[in-house]
Amino acid sequence: MTVVVTGFTAARMLEMEDATIIDGNVVGNDLILETKDGTTINAGNVRGIQGIPGPGYIICTSTTRPSSPAEGTPIYETNTKLVRVWDGTKWRCQERFICTNGTRPTLVSQDEGTKIYETDTDQEYIWNGSSFILPKPWNSAWGLLDLERSTTDTSSIASTTVDIANMSVAWTAVANRRYRTTVHIPRIQQSATGGAESIALLRTASGGGGSNVVPRSWSMFLSGSETTGFHFAEIEEGLSAGAKVRQLRMSCSAYTLSLNGSSYPGYIMVEDIGPNGNPV
Repeated sequence: MTVVVTGFTAARMLEMEDATIIDGNVVGNDLILETKDGTTINAGNVRGIQGIPGPGYIICTSTTRPSSPAEGTPIYETNTKLVRVWDGTKWRCQERFICTNGTRPTLVSQDEGTKIYETDTDQEYIWNGSSFILPKPWNSAWGLLDLERSTTDTSSIASTTVDIANMSVAWTAVANRRYRTTVHIPRIQQSATGGAESIALLRTASGGGGSNVVPRSWSMFLSGSETTGFHFAEIEEGLSAGAKVRQLRMSCSAYTLSLNGSSYPGYIMVEDIGPNGNPV
């Protein structure tokens, strides 16, 4: 039996080796291959339709953020160490941070609602748009909301109702909470014996056209040189959520009244004194 073996010459073997693909790059839309002997081969267009951007972060700073991002684009800011995502209208900050009291993140007004937990104090805080505050337990009183003092004199209070200067408080009410407004005027003087004094709190500030919340009225029979004072508190329930104002106003059906606020300052304050139901 005769066996015939066909082999490659050295030149043929070298030719095959030189034709081996050893590198490739995409140039424009085409894949360009390179053989061992340096020959380039254009393998054609390999670029398809642009797909959805991947989840990789864009590395930038707070002043070099992308100008026209697609919704859902994430970034990492090297100067603030914050991760943000473009929600279509703003760069939304991550919603919770683990930090210490000395390494709190630097936030801006649009980050309102962001929470942090401090490992060194074991406290949790919420960013309200300008500062970090402790969360408010619903079943507790939230305390003082606004306090104003009257240090100016008001004279010639007669039958026309007068809004007392600097005796107005404002706050943002939360539905199903109880609020107490307290008024204290230590010194008031009537011009002559007789007359009746009327005191009321307004729903809106001076000039707002609001109706009286709770009118207070009583008669005073004082001589022109005698003085008195008053102190009262009103509790309100069932207020709708939103901005509220309580303004002290006074009148006198006969003669005139004078308040000596410069020597005997009065005050008005509003407090949250607890829940009036469940959160809504």
